[in-house]
Amino acid sequence: MNKICINHLIITGSIKNIPFIGKTSLNKEVLSFLLSSELEFKNPLSNKIVKKFTIVNISCWGKIVEDFKDILEKNDFLYIEGHLQSNIWENKNKKINSIVEIIADKIKKLN
Repeated sequence: MNKICINHLIITGSIKNIPFIGKTSLNKEVLSFLLSSELEFKNPLSNKIVKKFTIVNISCWGKIVEDFKDILEKNDFLYIEGHLQSNIWENKNKKINSIVEIIADKIKKLN
C-alpha cells in the first residue's frame, strides 16, 4: 500500500517580534519572525471561553524575502501557507539543537 504524505498548512496570526533578515553561508537571505496564532474554544467543564496562543517561528526564502523584507512589521496580521521543516545541528560546544518551523510558501497581509 502506498502512503501519501501531506506537509501543507495554513495559519493566521500576528507577528510578535521585529522581522529579522539573516544570510546563510551561501549568502542567501532568510527572513524570520515569530507568529502568534490564537485558538478560542469553550471549556466543556466550565462553559467559559478559553483563549490559547501558539507561537511558532516562520522562515521565508527567495521571492517572499524580496517582496516582504521591507514591509513586514511587528503586530502585522498575516495569512500564511507553508510547510513544516525540522532541523537538527550540533553547536560549537557539541550540544545537539533542534527546531521545528514553518517555511512560508505564500504570505498575505490582512491588516
